[in-house]
Amino acid sequence: MSKKGCSPDNSVMEGFFGRLKVEFFYGRDWSGWSIHGFMDALDEYIHWYNEERIELSLGGMSPMRCRRSLGLVEGMLNWTPGQERKVFKMAQRRKRYDRQFKA
Repeated sequence: MSKKGCSPDNSVMEGFFGRLKVEFFYGRDWSGWSIHGFMDALDEYIHWYNEERIELSLGGMSPMRCRRSLGLVEGMLNWTPGQERKVFKMAQRRKRYDRQFKA
């Protein structure tokens, strides 16, 4: 990591946040949404972005499918996308529960 303000270090995240704002945030009326509803909708978008979005630069595969084909996702190679998502959601719920009831 280089010094503060070095744009090449942040370019991937800047690109993601730009797409997130354009594809997910702008153009919607968020009034009346609860924070949990917003978090669930954001979770759905991020899941779609990583698991299902087709990337032409990856040969028409989603980012996660490309990682699996290259063997970069160890320990999850035999999991279906639904199983990965279920485990992730369970972990999120556990964190929320811990914050709410164990604080």
